[in-house]
Amino acid sequence: MMRRREFLTTMLGSGTMLLLAACGQSAAPAPTAAPAKPAEAPTPGTAPTKPPAAQPAKPAPPKAMPSAKAAPAASVLDEAVLKQLEADTTLEIMHDLVRTYIAESADRLKRMAAAAAQGDITTLGREAHALKSSSGTFGAVKLQEQARALELACRAGDAAKALELAKPIQAMALEASRALATRIGAAAKAPGTRRPPAAN
Repeated sequence: MMRRREFLTTMLGSGTMLLLAACGQSAAPAPTAAPAKPAEAPTPGTAPTKPPAAQPAKPAPPKAMPSAKAAPAASVLDEAVLKQLEADTTLEIMHDLVRTYIAESADRLKRMAAAAAQGDITTLGREAHALKSSSGTFGAVKLQEQARALELACRAGDAAKALELAKPIQAMALEASRALATRIGAAAKAPGTRRPPAAN
């Protein structure tokens, strides 16, 4: 497990950290349990208080019947796109491409957040268009579709809809970057992975 974590960290470099910073992700502190209150000693000359009688347990509610098979959630990555990239390049090149994509996405997310805060849907739409294209290149279809919808809302001049569509963009970009890291980490362990020839 530690080797895999080190591998993914080396592969992505500072790109993931930039994306995490852009999304404002931070670990929440664990809640501190309140200290137990000590039991009070009975006052001399008084009868001890009897504990309340235990109430009979209520019957458990009936279990819900299983519903029909739920529709699968939208895939984060398009496996066909990634397989084509693997066929056209090498693992090392894929590492560099993914690292660049994540780093550029982090910068783009900052510009999108600033544009949304200012109500600048022109800039927001332009950045959404670029994010749509780059995400499609790496098979991040879920993020690509959200960016496309955001771009169309900006082009239509619908500021309210555009700002609403922009809200989950950062979380979706983080989800896509993590999925790409996991996917490429698995590809590195697969037998028969293409690697560049050793230098003479």
